[in-house]
Amino acid sequence: MRILVLGDCASNGNNTMSHLIRGDDNTISQWSVSVDERMDTLQRWFLKEVSKRKDFTETINLNDLGTQSLKYIKQRELNAGWPSMLDPNWEVFNLSKNGNHFARYTQQLVDWQQEHGDPDLVLVTDYTWSHVYFRFANNGTKYSFTPSFRLNGIKEYTGKESYPKNIHSKLKNSVDSYLKLSLSEQWNFCMKSHRRHFLNFKKHLNNLTWMPVHIWPEFKTFWDDAELNVINISSIHKSYRVNSDYMILQGEYCKKKLELQQSIADVITKNIKSKIH
Repeated sequence: MRILVLGDCASNGNNTMSHLIRGDDNTISQWSVSVDERMDTLQRWFLKEVSKRKDFTETINLNDLGTQSLKYIKQRELNAGWPSMLDPNWEVFNLSKNGNHFARYTQQLVDWQQEHGDPDLVLVTDYTWSHVYFRFANNGTKYSFTPSFRLNGIKEYTGKESYPKNIHSKLKNSVDSYLKLSLSEQWNFCMKSHRRHFLNFKKHLNNLTWMPVHIWPEFKTFWDDAELNVINISSIHKSYRVNSDYMILQGEYCKKKLELQQSIADVITKNIKSKIH
């Protein structure tokens, strides 16, 4: 069975390695290794880690050690995520990305189908309410973004981007306007966007077998359909979060998140086997 996973940082192993990098089992990480970790600390850990691994055959590039270190840790995280721990007889394709959105799920699904055909099962996770999605057009070309800007806004245009400067200006203005909204206004803006793009995404799932993986309480109503085989892992997810207030995110206990990935995989595997024939 070929399974396609569409999700975000709750299904790609994000923040499952930070306690190992810092050497502290009590590590809390709010965003990701590329944001929360000092680059020199990450690089030292990377060099020490790969020196012990006989299966690491890449040439160490000291001129681009930061990029190589991040690439290595992101792959380690992906391997540690629960999709990698599902039944080994299944072929799992995990497209989960930090900051993902139903609008991006749609494009990921369409692109995958064009290359591989229909999957046997699609697992669809909900995600943090604060994920945003912007789309702009320029001379007939559409550009879409799920920017990870936190509270800092969008950086200035460098010329290295894969889109023109005027699109960058539109993105920056949209993000700046969003950040001026109150928390409740941001909530309303995002939830309307999620609902609109979720309904469009569902149309692309009509002829496919799919199961929602429920994580965040604000999305419960999205899955309130008797015909859906919902897999609820919200209680496990909540147990490795720093606080239970889903409106204000304060990070995750990294070691605990890593330890619970197998438990999540077991719950999902059990649900798939009992509901998909």
